[in-house]
Amino acid sequence: MPAIEAFDAETKALLEALSLPRVWTRERRNLLRKLWLEGVPSTEIARQIGVTKNAVIGQARRMRLPPLRACRKRHVAQSDIDSIRRF
Repeated sequence: MPAIEAFDAETKALLEALSLPRVWTRERRNLLRKLWLEGVPSTEIARQIGVTKNAVIGQARRMRLPPLRACRKRHVAQSDIDSIRRF
């Protein structure tokens, strides 16, 4: 692959973005899980973590968290929290 300087600005920005560290660190996933189970709105979670609302919703789905509206309607039992797959 040619040196990154050989590409145009758009391609260079894409290549640099691909080399950034992972967005979803363990700490961010733990914070997402905590806030999600407390019923915090996804837009507020996104603001606190520094990602988009869609990124929060997508990660929550991949983490198999219950739907956010279910967390708001009822208190999540500790047994439910313990059964959620940990990453």
